[in-house]
Amino acid sequence: RRRYGHITERVTSPQLCTSNPKPTMTSAGSVVLDAAISALVATRRRNADEEDCNSNARYGRRRFARQRGTTAAPHESPIVSFLQTLVSLIKRTFYVSVISTIILSTSVLSYCVIYQLSMPRLAIRLPVYFDYNFVPERHKSGAYGKRIDRVCGNDNVDSNAFECARRNEGGDTSSYMNDKDTPRNEQRQMSTIRNVQQHPFVPPTAVVDLQMQHTQWHAYDDSILPSSSLNLPNHIIKPRRRYFVDIALTLPESDLNRRVGMFMLEVDLLASDGTMLASSGRPTMLPHESSLVGVARKLVLMGPILIGAVAEARTVVLEPFDSYVESADKPLAAMIVRLVVPNSVAQHRYSRSWSSDVGGRSFDYLPIQVQRGEVRIGKELNWVQRIMKEWFYSCGLVAVSMLSIIYAIWFLIIRAWFQ
Repeated sequence: RRRYGHITERVTSPQLCTSNPKPTMTSAGSVVLDAAISALVATRRRNADEEDCNSNARYGRRRFARQRGTTAAPHESPIVSFLQTLVSLIKRTFYVSVISTIILSTSVLSYCVIYQLSMPRLAIRLPVYFDYNFVPERHKSGAYGKRIDRVCGNDNVDSNAFECARRNEGGDTSSYMNDKDTPRNEQRQMSTIRNVQQHPFVPPTAVVDLQMQHTQWHAYDDSILPSSSLNLPNHIIKPRRRYFVDIALTLPESDLNRRVGMFMLEVDLLASDGTMLASSGRPTMLPHESSLVGVARKLVLMGPILIGAVAEARTVVLEPFDSYVESADKPLAAMIVRLVVPNSVAQHRYSRSWSSDVGGRSFDYLPIQVQRGEVRIGKELNWVQRIMKEWFYSCGLVAVSMLSIIYAIWFLIIRAWFQ
């Protein structure tokens, strides 16, 4: 109507027809021309209406969807509108939760990789098995066997009272107490000999031979040993370099371990010829945990604990030696690890204990319970690595938070680019 209405007005207008100086058409020709123009106008109108309908169909849904966010359609009830809004909210929440979980998991995995790459590789990592009925003859292989021969075969050498007392079955140890002609570094070891009469039981002891390929057992025939245990290397770690020595103990959360309280971890380092290189003692205990925190933690981990994925035990890591330098002349060959409970604790804290009569006196002793142990020897850490190790959870929380923010920004940039 808007496009072709002027055509009909111009053609059918009498003023235009009378003012035209050209010859006019006959009545029959005028009728034919009017009919043709009317048919053309009707066709154009039909086409314009169809185009309007297609345009409304194309953009109608989009306009209605934009208006739905503020006002509901007149034919929809409030319940239907509420359900649609709720479903949309659930979808958005699920989408955000999935993206957040992926970003957090990626951040944690990234920090674990960074931590492993930052820490130096361990030179030695061996299990530690404590002997609760310690017999020196069971551990005579390698450097410890040479040490036993020196300790119990010579009166004026560095000695350990627990070893000789066990081998001599509580015999007289007065021959080891002459300090007049004993070197100064050996006199320190004599103080433990005097405790034999006060400490009749040998504490749980582990002998870790670092050069042998087999683990803490003695072979009475060399033919049953692997060839690598017969051809021992001179150095298991590089000389003139600084190392750290860690002992990891897994302690069960038992009532006995809680009653023991503090105990001592004593570690001796032996050279290949049996001489003692260094000695260290570190106090430790089962980490304290209040009853309320313990119940809450076990309720959270009840499922993994029931299926055996998580044990009711705590791991304690001690560092008996730091900045240890390997000697070129006397290489490190073995370690002696002992768990010593103080006498005051052993005598007064236990209702159930083992007793032994030595010299007319009765003493009680109950050893600490250890599920498993591990010795780790690695290159000395720098200050950054030491902070990451000692403040593991704090550094991990800060690093994971920063990585999560970075990954979230990357995700938003990539999402905007694709849109």
